[in-house]
Amino acid sequence: MNKSLVKEAEVITDSFNEIHALLRRSSQRDIAGIGLTAPQVDLLRQLSLNDGLTLTQLSERLSLAHSTVSGIVDRLERKQLVERRPDQQDRRIRCIYLGQPVRAYLQHQVTSARANLLIGALQDAQPTDRAQIIAGLATLARLLRRRGEQNSAKDFSVAYR
Repeated sequence: MNKSLVKEAEVITDSFNEIHALLRRSSQRDIAGIGLTAPQVDLLRQLSLNDGLTLTQLSERLSLAHSTVSGIVDRLERKQLVERRPDQQDRRIRCIYLGQPVRAYLQHQVTSARANLLIGALQDAQPTDRAQIIAGLATLARLLRRRGEQNSAKDFSVAYR
């Protein structure tokens, strides 16, 4: 596999992640409609990328306090969306794993096919097209970030008049 294309795919993926995060902030109500909070969705997403993380590892990846993540795991465990199990190497450590309903859902998603599709599309593109895609996504992320900051400043100024 072409290392340059993989790197460009990573840059694009990072841009999509930032765009997704920026859009997610403005759609917190939609997330609440599925019965999960944004931090709960983020935790499930982290486990879908690397199942079997400790609370400490999840805390670091989510940039949240250990106690906050523990509470999120408790709530998800009650809904049977995650489960705690002893670590295979050190039975004193408990790891968090996706519950069966989440694993079954993820089996219907073809995430690796999407990554391969993106790399395939990048292979088909000229280097200048790939550069334009990367620059365009970075521009969109910057514009969304600025818009979010402007809206936050407007909301703050209106609230404190």
